[in-house]
Amino acid sequence: MQCAYCNAPEGKPHTKACITQRNGQQAGTLTATAYPNSKNGRSFEQGIEFQDWCVEKLNRRGFYVQLHASQRYQFERGESVQMVEIKLDNRCTETGRLSIEVGERTSISKPWVQSGIYRGDNTVFYVQGNWNRLYLFDIKVLRRYHADQLNRQFEESPRDVPTVRKFYLPLSVADELSIFCVTQEAA
Repeated sequence: MQCAYCNAPEGKPHTKACITQRNGQQAGTLTATAYPNSKNGRSFEQGIEFQDWCVEKLNRRGFYVQLHASQRYQFERGESVQMVEIKLDNRCTETGRLSIEVGERTSISKPWVQSGIYRGDNTVFYVQGNWNRLYLFDIKVLRRYHADQLNRQFEESPRDVPTVRKFYLPLSVADELSIFCVTQEAA
């Protein structure tokens, strides 16, 4: 699979122009405006705070994570030195399922790109959850589940301007597939 913007092969660095185009702004200045169609004006900031919280929780379990802060390093090398991607799923404990991302676009005018568990970078581990329940997965296990159980089907965001493609993973299945789960009580 290739990047829809710069045709970089999966797992290879993107061009600077691509990084700029993907976010519709100056490279290296990723801000909340990268998600203009988000209903939650703080979604970007909440995601960053959640990443910080996750790093502390994972470190306490002996799984050390160092995140790449710059947009350039995130696109070229992945989200972290340890090949971990972290996703906030605010409603997972309320709905009883994780919403696993497989594609995204920053706005309705941008093309879809593979993301989440199919992002073309070096991600090996995938962390998802909320402030009450946090899962650590081997990304290959999630891809295999998506391929085997769901035949690679997905849903688009259920709103007027879909920007995310995902599939749902029941928490009971997540408990079985994850490397470990951290709950608020155990945190």
